[in-house]
Amino acid sequence: MRVCTVIALFAACFGVLAQDRTLVSADKVGSLSRAQAREAIQALPLAGTQAPDPVAWVDWYRVKYRSTDVQGKSVVLSGMIAVPLQKTPQGYAVYMHGTTADKNAVPSRIAPNFVASGEGWAALLLLAAGGYVLAAPDYLGLGDGPGVHPYPNGPLNAPSGVDILRAAKELVVDLHRKPGTKLVVAGYSEGGLNAAWLTRILQDHPDPSMRPTASAPMAGPYDLMGAQMRSILSRRVNVLDVAARVFLISLTGYSIAYATQDAPITDIFIPAFATKVDELLKTGYVENETLAKELYLSAAKSDPFWAGAVLTGTFRDAIRSGNADNRAVKRLLDSVILDWTPQSPLLFLGLANDNVVVFENTKVALRAMRAKGLGPDRVRLWPLPNRGLNHLDGHAVALVAARRFFDGGFAALPPLPDP
Repeated sequence: MRVCTVIALFAACFGVLAQDRTLVSADKVGSLSRAQAREAIQALPLAGTQAPDPVAWVDWYRVKYRSTDVQGKSVVLSGMIAVPLQKTPQGYAVYMHGTTADKNAVPSRIAPNFVASGEGWAALLLLAAGGYVLAAPDYLGLGDGPGVHPYPNGPLNAPSGVDILRAAKELVVDLHRKPGTKLVVAGYSEGGLNAAWLTRILQDHPDPSMRPTASAPMAGPYDLMGAQMRSILSRRVNVLDVAARVFLISLTGYSIAYATQDAPITDIFIPAFATKVDELLKTGYVENETLAKELYLSAAKSDPFWAGAVLTGTFRDAIRSGNADNRAVKRLLDSVILDWTPQSPLLFLGLANDNVVVFENTKVALRAMRAKGLGPDRVRLWPLPNRGLNHLDGHAVALVAARRFFDGGFAALPPLPDP
């Protein structure tokens, strides 16, 4: 069923101008029964963690909706909205996905044959089948979004979450559903940073129904220019660790050069690596593992154990000194999210042995909130069980803990002392 036809009819009958709506189109992609969800959950990398049982059938939609680009101009983005069918939804959940350089590795691309599509699939199984209307943006520059994805940039990516939430509310009205009053926000990795920024923006929204009732940022680089950048620029002995850091720094530099245009790419990377980054990233459709391998092979020519070797000395020094007079460094500093006060319960989740987005990010963020006088009644940190998990496959276990928190609050998780 093509729901956008219904939307057009609704607009015509009730005199609603198309430009007054955030939702542009919604195409139903597939349906998921409770039994199918239960079976699919068992295939997730849960490392022995017991996931909550699905409570609802789900229909999910590939949507397009209006948002804003890096200059604040109107743009149409894509994403996924999933609607529980058999139970009055508890409310809304916005899920902000993690790092990807592949424009197709995003929530809107989940297939109707239940082929897994990374975090978007896990969010559908654990949040939408858990009774929440799920809104998951692809972000600027990913999916059908034009341009280059701003990375890592919470202030520029959070609006895609605000606007897909508006679109989800419009779709739910069109479908004659009446969700409850909960509004929860979650995200992993880059999405953890974006989820924190989304929570910060939404909690001051003039419409009370747009304010989060709970949030769970997961494994995000909140201390981007502190703990995270120190880790990226440190020498490593494990080649896979170096490759991950080269991948992250490549996406960051490419974004600075072409998404926000704060500096030419030759000011960021040494000449040979700048050429390789341009060559590999310009299409936007290179699979992540292939891209990481090719980038590392190029970087290893300078130094196989140090990602920082691909940066120009000037840019590397500006990062290390936190030189806010450098436009590119200022852009990164503006994405740090430590100095804020969540107005609703917030649960930080992270892997203590995370070798990509280091756990120190989460500990620094928690300490900053404790310094503001926020106690465990407002903010807590729950370290995820390691059990062989790493950053690349920790999202499902994190979502299980987030779901329990969203359903039952802090009481649903055993209390732990701050790390």
